[in-house]
Amino acid sequence: MNKYFKYFFLIVLPLLCVVIFLAQQLFTPLPNLKTKRELINYAEFKQSDKGAYRTYVKILKEDSLNSKYIYLFAKSFYKIDDKERKQFLFSLKKQGVSPILAFDRYIKNKNSEIQNTGYYGKAVIFFFKGDNLGATRKLDSITNNNYPGYYYLRALISQKREQYEDAYINFIKEAKLKEFRTFSYVNLFYYFVDWKEYENAKIVLKIPEVRKRISSKKERELYFKTYDFSNYFSILHQHVYRKIDNGGLLAAFFIMIIWLFYLLKLSLLSKSKTTTIFIGLFLSIFTLYPTLLLYDFMKISFNFKINGNALNDLLYTIFGIGFIEELAKLIPLLILILFKRKDFKSPMDYILVGSASALGFSFVENLIYFTGNRLDIISLRAFVSVVMHMACTSIASYGLVVLIFNSLNYKTVLRGLSYFFLATIIHGFFDFWLISESVKYLAYLSIPTMILGIFIWVKILNNCLNNSNAYENKHTIKIDRLNFILLSLLSSVICIEFLIFSYKHGTVDSYVVLKNSIFIAIFYIPYLSFRLSRIDIAPKGTSTIDFIFKNKAYNLDKILNHKAKISSFKSYGTFNDTLPLNGIIINRLNIESDNEWFEFIPENDIILNGKKIKAIIIKAKNKNNKLTDKDAIIYSRIQYEGCSNEKLSNIPFIDFALLNID
Repeated sequence: MNKYFKYFFLIVLPLLCVVIFLAQQLFTPLPNLKTKRELINYAEFKQSDKGAYRTYVKILKEDSLNSKYIYLFAKSFYKIDDKERKQFLFSLKKQGVSPILAFDRYIKNKNSEIQNTGYYGKAVIFFFKGDNLGATRKLDSITNNNYPGYYYLRALISQKREQYEDAYINFIKEAKLKEFRTFSYVNLFYYFVDWKEYENAKIVLKIPEVRKRISSKKERELYFKTYDFSNYFSILHQHVYRKIDNGGLLAAFFIMIIWLFYLLKLSLLSKSKTTTIFIGLFLSIFTLYPTLLLYDFMKISFNFKINGNALNDLLYTIFGIGFIEELAKLIPLLILILFKRKDFKSPMDYILVGSASALGFSFVENLIYFTGNRLDIISLRAFVSVVMHMACTSIASYGLVVLIFNSLNYKTVLRGLSYFFLATIIHGFFDFWLISESVKYLAYLSIPTMILGIFIWVKILNNCLNNSNAYENKHTIKIDRLNFILLSLLSSVICIEFLIFSYKHGTVDSYVVLKNSIFIAIFYIPYLSFRLSRIDIAPKGTSTIDFIFKNKAYNLDKILNHKAKISSFKSYGTFNDTLPLNGIIINRLNIESDNEWFEFIPENDIILNGKKIKAIIIKAKNKNNKLTDKDAIIYSRIQYEGCSNEKLSNIPFIDFALLNID
């Protein structure tokens, strides 16, 4: 086993386990919240569905007849998947505290108000199970029409049946009562915006408890439709920065640093200007504004949005998400090309700035996602979403490389644009499998889509790095060390996620998050660390951006500048009198579009056929063989003094031989 992998398994992993164990001792099982108001706000805005469910059970133990608590309990309960719901229900039955069983007892009670609570509880359960008829029948059994939540639930049932006028009337009735007034006003706001009752919508917005429950999208829609762009851009800004969570900020920043380290590691090889990369990263922080603006424009002006239809959703994810986001992420790169053109000297400069732009974009996106009850997706975003953003933007940036480094004609333009649309399509398909309800059962197809994107990204990195004007062959990537660093840093994301979630929500829910993250990491961390460290450095070499896995990446750190010995392959041969030869491998060569050749310099001067040998040009005999293998069989060609090695005709084949590298 490589020494770096020993370090990882013997030092890094145990250290992360110790940190997690200490966190368990340090943090409380659940946050210390005392009042019902604190508990409800915490469950509604910050907890996961599983955590919220447990919180509402706790509240119902103290006040089991409160219709609002019953509604919130049922809402959170039916957001949990079936398997876990059955487990929770079985656990509560054993404890004798199941709210669902209590509703049946309430119905049998002689007190009419307790009976009404039982019927309401059963109605809510039927509603969230999708049985609107059953819910309606239970509501019909309630004797008090002013029972809190009665009109609200009728309104929700009417909405499900697309009876929007009835729903509107019932929300109005419920808003006149106390318990569900806030929830009713939230729903009325959506009707006011859709039915162009803009003044009423603005009045509702003045209620603080209502406003914090209204989505930023709908509020932006109101101001967009009323041409109030001052408030529109204010809400746009607040959508990004108003709800920043300190833990989420820490996680987003840590993820950005990990991938920025990777980009800067590549920049050392191509001698790209780090200041340009940092400027691209900074500018990209603002690209989310035009992105959201274009989202709103397409949705409000053309009603182009996700609607559950497979074809519509596919077109939306490609053109409504992929196209818009890839275009937005190219803006910093285009600005820097315009104003700092002298900093772009090689293809790699464009790819690195494009990747940095994607990294900044995903940083701001993570700030939006990592709030309250969304802190359980930190690992998933770090391993998947951020990487996909960088991969797709690198593919789009490669289109610019094609345009700039080739003579401009219609074929070049089409080829350059094809990379932008390839990035758009990969981005769109990746989101399609995850977002569209029509293909939710095929969500696993996002994995091969991601693998395809990363594969093309690495090919692009190879091509651009190998054709960098500033690249010097003496610079190599220590593949095993880079692999170890990526393994360690990406694994630490899981630890950071656990610490943040434990601090915010206690350790009870954190272990569920930890289990899910480890399950995700088993595939993604080894794949990413291995694939992204396999940069195949071959100066002036290019590799077709196709979908076929071809050559393995050479670990040049184990080949270049190492002493080696060339010996006889067979008992007779034209070269046998000269062998064995000791020397050093100093260079990797690209000869006639074949970058598998290496330059071996003998320790002593050799004369063959009356000519002095400058170098032995060697290559593994078979694609499956490695030069680092013991007794690797190689082609050997002679480069005489004064001859170039640009063409095979200048370096005649001499014989097969065996190579051993120290």
